[in-house]
Amino acid sequence: MMELLYESPNYRVFLRKVLELPPFGRGSRLRLAEELGVQPSLVSQVLSEKLEFTLEQVFGAAKFLGLDTAETRYFLTLHQRDRAASPKLRAYFQNDLDSLLRERGEIRRRVKRSLPALKPEDFYRYYEGYLPAAIHMAIRNPDRQKIESLSEYLRADRTAIRRSLEILVEMGLAKPATGGRFHPNEANLHAPTGTPGLLSHHLNWRNQAIRSLDRPPDGALHYTWVMSADPSAFEHIRDELLKCIQSTDAAVVKAQDSAVYALTLDLFRPFD
Repeated sequence: MMELLYESPNYRVFLRKVLELPPFGRGSRLRLAEELGVQPSLVSQVLSEKLEFTLEQVFGAAKFLGLDTAETRYFLTLHQRDRAASPKLRAYFQNDLDSLLRERGEIRRRVKRSLPALKPEDFYRYYEGYLPAAIHMAIRNPDRQKIESLSEYLRADRTAIRRSLEILVEMGLAKPATGGRFHPNEANLHAPTGTPGLLSHHLNWRNQAIRSLDRPPDGALHYTWVMSADPSAFEHIRDELLKCIQSTDAAVVKAQDSAVYALTLDLFRPFD
């Protein structure tokens, strides 16, 4: 969904399109007006390109849409470029937008993935429960490519295993082989912000992390830190964690497929 932000020619086109999509849709303009503390007619006039939002209102719209720090920065800069009165000022903000796009491309390159052509409903099916992702990784081990071995390893019902394998095959992430085996496709799945069903994916694996706390110690790492900091420290920590993801990805690429591991990572402001 938030791919629309980087593809939209101006901030009002983005708002107009994104408010028509789930989870916004019907009544979203009214809810946005309530969030901004303005009349619904103002929102309608802005989206019809008769009036402009102020910078503060655009910032409020970013919070309403759930944009992350990088997306909010791009959205605000897009608004400033659109409102620039002179060609020189417009070019200045356009240069900022170009720089932000390059930064975004660098972040996306840190976790390289080849992705088959998928529909939104495919993502919902993949992320609805934890099993499709777990099986997708487990079948990389030749000893776990049959329904029976998967059921034993994942401690899951064979019917559920079979149903998840059907999803993976239909998505092009797995393929049937001889002897009742299922081989993984070389394609991996990496979902950017806004991917349909991604919230369920986050919840599924954080639930698994909580369940692992009840099991005997096996080298797992669980760490929670509530801190007091400032925006510059927040951005520094975020950048360091992105570098960690990059190095983790490189280690996983070289690793043998012996077991399924899960990494969940959160850095956020819980009360803003």
